[in-house]
Amino acid sequence: MLCRRSALTAVLAATTFLAGCAQQEVILPGERLTLRGDVPVVQDVNRSEAISLPAAQNLTDWPQAQANARNNPGHLAVSYPLEPMFAVSIGAAEDRKHRITAQPVFVDNRVFTLDSEAVVQATAPDGRVLWRRDLTPITDATDQASGGGLAADGNILYVSSGFGKLAALDIATGRVLWDQQLEAGGTGTPTVAGDLIYFVSSDNRAWALDKANGRIRWQLNGVEGGATIVGGPAPAVTDQLVLFPFSNGDLVSAFRMGGVQRWTASVSGSRNGAALSQISSITGDPVIDGGIVYVSNHSGRVAALNVDTGERLWTAQEGALSPVAVGGGSVFLISDRNELLRLDAADGSRIWGTELPNFTARKPLKRAEVVANFGPLLVNGQLLVASSDGLMRSFDVTTGAQTGAVSVDGGAAAAPIVVNGVVYVVSRKGKLIAFR
Repeated sequence: MLCRRSALTAVLAATTFLAGCAQQEVILPGERLTLRGDVPVVQDVNRSEAISLPAAQNLTDWPQAQANARNNPGHLAVSYPLEPMFAVSIGAAEDRKHRITAQPVFVDNRVFTLDSEAVVQATAPDGRVLWRRDLTPITDATDQASGGGLAADGNILYVSSGFGKLAALDIATGRVLWDQQLEAGGTGTPTVAGDLIYFVSSDNRAWALDKANGRIRWQLNGVEGGATIVGGPAPAVTDQLVLFPFSNGDLVSAFRMGGVQRWTASVSGSRNGAALSQISSITGDPVIDGGIVYVSNHSGRVAALNVDTGERLWTAQEGALSPVAVGGGSVFLISDRNELLRLDAADGSRIWGTELPNFTARKPLKRAEVVANFGPLLVNGQLLVASSDGLMRSFDVTTGAQTGAVSVDGGAAAAPIVVNGVVYVVSRKGKLIAFR
């Protein structure tokens, strides 16, 4: 041991001697930036490219996330400029421990919302509160869980919650018809198609439940992954298949009725040198457009896959927390770097990008809060983005230039919906705000 220590001492002494003889360090001129400063954004060159969108359609219902089981609402009809109609409380606001994650749904001339503490509310289109239902189990305290999602079909509203249940409510009265224990957090978003409800729980398990009584038809167990997103993405459904997004980055395709697995594709990886997170979970709801499904994670990947085979058509080094919007041969998304992007649907190449609000404070050693941006939605040839900084902005689809903005009291908590030309958005203060 003494010999080893002596040898180590000799090496250190030699190193010190050589360091002393080395040339003096050259200090380069120029501005010094802290290592904790802003992550540089690669400034890709924007290009102008014409776009032809299908005619804007008027939706009279919005029964589930992104309006339908394909998570693809299309090009929506809205009259500009937007003006506020009403704002009504839906229950508990957001705080440090509780989040409002559910997008509103609209069926049977009612808007349904879920606050940050498992309270469901039905609101009339004129702002009148029709009923409220607290889904907190009698064995739990109200503030012990947060998050969840909504979907409706016929006269039933389906609600998932952080308390680990999926419940069915009568849309006219709010009466609980049945509930199913999920054995894990129920913070994901359900999708209804045919006679089944499809859902992914926080333990990476896919469920197919009978919508009439909540009984389990079949299940698929995913591979355990990293952090699960509160308010997780909704499965997407075709005539034959259901596509489940998992927290390990897998998109699993299964036959709808029996649950036999068809294919699995991995949306993994992150942007080299500029990934702002290492979240492996699929965060953007899978969006089906024709024979292609678009899916994304939050660390720098968006992929286009063949719906029937899972074959990868292209991958873009951009992440997205929200589902993409597709139209006119383009894919629109809000990247993980809070940039509104237009990509070419043929190969995923960038057409243009517009910076969105990112941090509420830009100081080298302090960033007070990250701004959350929800959307985009295609409305009347524009892109609608609701943000937690207190504004809902519109952007031109051809150039990406901002065309307008309206105030959202408290900032948006989830993506907006559009029904009968009215935009509904839930704020972080626990309010349902309507614009026409």
